[in-house]
Amino acid sequence: MSLDVLAATHSVRVRGQLEGVQRAREALQQLRAGVAKHSLALNASVLPYLLGQGGSRIRQLEQDFGVSLQLLRDQGRLVVRGEKAGVAGLVQMLAPQLQEQEAAEQLVAVPRAALLALFLGAGGAALKALAKDFQVKVDVEGLPRRDNEDAKDEPKDDAKDKEKDKDKGKAPGLRVKGPRGRVQGAVARIE
Repeated sequence: MSLDVLAATHSVRVRGQLEGVQRAREALQQLRAGVAKHSLALNASVLPYLLGQGGSRIRQLEQDFGVSLQLLRDQGRLVVRGEKAGVAGLVQMLAPQLQEQEAAEQLVAVPRAALLALFLGAGGAALKALAKDFQVKVDVEGLPRRDNEDAKDEPKDDAKDKEKDKDKGKAPGLRVKGPRGRVQGAVARIE
């Protein structure tokens, strides 16, 4: 009896005497019954988290759960194959983690520009500390920009004027950007 694995079609060809072929077929069907495949949708922003440094995290997940992981970047999917228990365990653990790592952005409105100064702190120290603690980016929006009135001899810069106009009329606030879980933590601290 001989077994040929046909990778292109994900199938096995069994050759030999009828009785041996039937036993091999039954054994393969039992194996197949215990195998599962699951596909997770991925946002491109979670790839660094999923892969880890040099692919270390994805290899560790394969080893820990006894599964095979295939990253289909062009389709934005992660395919998990292996024994049913391993696939189910990995998907149950990984799905919420990936959702938490997705890029997020949230604007926190501040009722008055004067109150925004409290959030900024001296030299922006409070915002810098918030950004560092939660590993997020924090931008201030809606504050009038200070212009140097003495700089009348400088050439006019249309790009700067457009940037100033963009912020006019906006309510003052803080825009927090980063992984969803970290953004939520930073926003909770601000509020």
